[in-house]
Amino acid sequence: MYGQIFSLIDGGMFANNPALCAYAEARKIPFAEVLKNHQKANHPGVNDMIIVSIGTGVEARPYAFRKLEKAGKIGWVNPIIDILMSANAETVDYQLCQMFQTLGTRNQKNYYRLNPSLKNASPAMDNVKRSNIENLIQAGLSYIDDNRETLNQIVQKLIKNKI
Repeated sequence: MYGQIFSLIDGGMFANNPALCAYAEARKIPFAEVLKNHQKANHPGVNDMIIVSIGTGVEARPYAFRKLEKAGKIGWVNPIIDILMSANAETVDYQLCQMFQTLGTRNQKNYYRLNPSLKNASPAMDNVKRSNIENLIQAGLSYIDDNRETLNQIVQKLIKNKI
C-alpha cells in the first residue's frame, strides 16, 4: 500500500451536504405501496419526515486578509475551494431549516444537522495516520458528550416512529 498514489473524490464535489438531495429522492417514493403499510405516506412531504443530516466535521479555518491580500490566483485556490464547499453545505442546512420552520411547532423540530468540530483532527481524506484516527475518535466522543440531549431526542423519535 505504501508508495501507491490514489485519486480521491467523493460526493462532496456535487453535494457537500446531500440532505436536500435525500429529501427530493424521498418525495418520489410511494412508501405506503413499497412497505405495504397504508399508514405511511406515499410521496411524503416535509411534514411526514424526520431528517437527520450527519456531516463529516467542521474545521474552523480562518483566512487572514493580510495573508491573502497579495496571494494571487494560485494562492486563492485552496481557500476558494474550502469556502465554496462550506457554503454549499451551509446553504442546504439553511434551506432545510426554513422548510421545517413552516411547520407546526411539533414538526418544526424534526430536522437535525449534526456536524461535529474536528478539534485536533485533520480533515484530509487521505490522512489515515493512527494519531489522526485517534483525534477523529476523540472529536466524535466529545460531540456525543456535548450533544447527548439532542442525540437522545433523535433516538426517541426514531423509536416512537418505528424507523
